[in-house]
Amino acid sequence: MKIQDETLEPYEIVMDGSNYSVEQKSDKLNKEGDLITKNQGYFTSLYSAIGKIISLKLISSNKSVTLKEFILEYTSIKNDIKNSIGFWSWTLVKQTNGN
Repeated sequence: MKIQDETLEPYEIVMDGSNYSVEQKSDKLNKEGDLITKNQGYFTSLYSAIGKIISLKLISSNKSVTLKEFILEYTSIKNDIKNSIGFWSWTLVKQTNGN
């Protein structure tokens, strides 16, 4: 199963039954005509996979920030995702991490 959501773009989460992998989508196609993706890591929880996506989004901006600015941007991206799925759904996501 793939989790695709505009708040995660350009990333998606692929679930295989025991792991969650974060894949970065590209504009390129392979020989079969499928979109090429780059694996960004494997995670044991959905919460951890979303955390990786938040970090990747911050890293891709390539700018220098203070610690306070980093925390504010991290929180902003996290809140965008939380607001997109709603409070109860976010509570379920956090429970996949044992919290």
